[in-house]
Amino acid sequence: MQQLGRSVRIDQISVRYHPSTDAAERGVLLPQAGGAMQHSVLSLRQPRAHHGQVVGWIVSVRG
Repeated sequence: MQQLGRSVRIDQISVRYHPSTDAAERGVLLPQAGGAMQHSVLSLRQPRAHHGQVVGWIVSVRG
């Protein structure tokens, strides 16, 4: 998808995960309660340091 306009804000979305304690789900990572973070960044190429895994981006465009 192509968007025309100017990026006015870029937010990085990250989530922290922890291993499941259920024996049936051994090796499964679950999202940590309260572990989601949204950080404003200057570029998609320069993610902000965080304690988690980047799961997405929110890009606000003004046309």
